[in-house]
Amino acid sequence: PQLRAWYDASPGFDFDNLEEFVPKCNAAELANLTEDPDVIARDKMIPGPDGAPDVKIRIYEPKDRGDRLLPCLFFYHGGGFLFGTVYRQEKLCQGYVKNVDCIVVSVEYRLAPQWKAPAPLMDCYAALTWVHDHGAEIGVDSSRLAVSGLSAGGNLAAAISLYARDKKGPKICLQMPLYGELDYTLDTFSAHEITDNKLWCRYNCEKSWEHYLPAGMLPNEYVSPALAKDLSDLPP
Repeated sequence: PQLRAWYDASPGFDFDNLEEFVPKCNAAELANLTEDPDVIARDKMIPGPDGAPDVKIRIYEPKDRGDRLLPCLFFYHGGGFLFGTVYRQEKLCQGYVKNVDCIVVSVEYRLAPQWKAPAPLMDCYAALTWVHDHGAEIGVDSSRLAVSGLSAGGNLAAAISLYARDKKGPKICLQMPLYGELDYTLDTFSAHEITDNKLWCRYNCEKSWEHYLPAGMLPNEYVSPALAKDLSDLPP
C-alpha cells in the first residue's frame, strides 16, 4: 500500500513513441546525477569495433586508489536495448566502487532501433578487449575482470561471457546478470502473466525484441543467451 501513490503516478514505458521517450529519459538521467565524495568518475572515448563508431565508457574509481591496480567490473546499463546511457545507474556504479574496492567501467553501447543486434555486444566486447590491453592506463588489474548489467545489460553480461569464451578473448572471472533479458521466445509463465505497462510487461518485451532483432534474424546464444546449450568454461 505504501507504494500505491508512487505506482499510480509512474508513467511507465512508452516504446510506441521512442523519439520523445528516449530524450526525456536521457535528460532525467543527467538531471539526477549526484557526485560521491569517495568516487571519481570520468568519461573516455575508446576505439569501437572495426568500421563502427568509437565507444564511450565511464570510469569510476575510488578517490583513494593511489597507484594500486584494482579489479574491474564492466557494467552495462538497462533500457531494453532502446534507451539508457552510462549515467543511468550512476549510484549503483558508485556503490560497487565503494563496497567492493574496484574500478567500474560502464559502457555506452549502441541502441536499437538505429543499431540492431549484435551491435551492442560488439561495443561491449571492444570495451572488454581495450581495457584488458590498456588496463594499467586506467588503474585496472587486467587479470581480474568481471561483467554485470541490468535487463538488456544483463543480456550483455551473459552474452559477453559466452562470446569471450568462444573467441578465446580476455578471461572473465565473474558474471553477474541482474534480471537479464535473456530469452526472446517469451514463453515463460511470467512473460504471459505480467501485462501492466507501468512494469516491464509482455508488450514491452515484444517491442524490445522487435526493435533489437534484424528482420528475418534467427537469434543465436550471443543475442538471446537463454538459447546457449554449452555452459562449460563460463565464468561463475
